[in-house]
Amino acid sequence: MSGGGWISLHKRIRKSFIWTNSDQYKLWSLCLMKANFKDTKVLFNGKEISVSRGQFITGRDALASEFNDGVPRVHQVVGRTLWRWLHKFETEQMLSITSNPKYSVITITNWDEYQTNDQQLSSSRPSTVHQLSTDNNINNTNNKTTSSGNDGASKVEQNFELLWKLYPRKEGKDVARKAYKRAIKNGATNKAIQDGIVAYRKLVASEGRDKQYIRQGGTWFNQKGWEDEYQTEIPVDTSEPQDDGVHLSADQVKEKARRQREEFDRKYLAEHPKEFEGEENQ
Repeated sequence: MSGGGWISLHKRIRKSFIWTNSDQYKLWSLCLMKANFKDTKVLFNGKEISVSRGQFITGRDALASEFNDGVPRVHQVVGRTLWRWLHKFETEQMLSITSNPKYSVITITNWDEYQTNDQQLSSSRPSTVHQLSTDNNINNTNNKTTSSGNDGASKVEQNFELLWKLYPRKEGKDVARKAYKRAIKNGATNKAIQDGIVAYRKLVASEGRDKQYIRQGGTWFNQKGWEDEYQTEIPVDTSEPQDDGVHLSADQVKEKARRQREEFDRKYLAEHPKEFEGEENQ
């Protein structure tokens, strides 16, 4: 869990479905308290893992242990139920879940933009302040970047829009925009981000992945998805015989596979905006 401090809950929580379920309310509060207030690295099973603002690492057993700490057994909630509630939160766009066989990364939706807004309201309050929002489409106009009289800001917005247009699941745009600007400020390049999006799109296409299993745009940008390695296995059809009815030889199979891979690559390389070709660190 992140360090000391406190969290803030918006009054709209009373209109949320969790308001009538004390255990779900407790689970949501636990998620907010566990979220990191700044980018950091944590050790998990001896491996260093990068965790972004508004994220935390957990698993079913670990979450159940924290949730039920000090609770009489008769009132404890099993990990399976807690995890089902987390997926309910995800459906309501309160958070997103990225899992692998060892652990899960939970990302609080809109955490960054509401965190920023609270800091503007009072510089004396801790940086671990959060506001609850179950509406992923709420925009805080005080946090929007304006471009009038600022060509640099305008160019950053234009570059982000080019990249956002490429991404396969356009959800969490405000979170993605803020994560993008933070990454560019810290030295990431548009070309690197673009290459990462294209590589991820190739992976999604090669697997025929359903939309629900594609990371939301806000999550991908917030987790610096362009730094991930994507191993793409291109589906290659080598079963068709030649016109004369003779099946392909081993060399012909390799050549056909090579052509199909090149065709697949050309399709996605064509999506690269020309503006980023030869780009250097900005």
